[in-house]
Amino acid sequence: MWVVGLRKVNRDAMRANFLVLTPPRVLDGYPASWITSFYFSPEKADFFNRLVGQCPDLTVIDIAAVLRQLQRA
Repeated sequence: MWVVGLRKVNRDAMRANFLVLTPPRVLDGYPASWITSFYFSPEKADFFNRLVGQCPDLTVIDIAAVLRQLQRA
């Protein structure tokens, strides 16, 4: 396998900005992580609390709560 490109990673960005692309099946059998982001209204917080309770391998980060804490610091 060859490295065909490099780029600078913006660590301050609040989005996935480091990706590795490989041909199909190259990484079969290796651990994988999936990441996504989405908005949900505060009224839906109970749904996500139940979801994490049912799927303990999920990590949900409330960015609004993190930002509120940072603004107070």
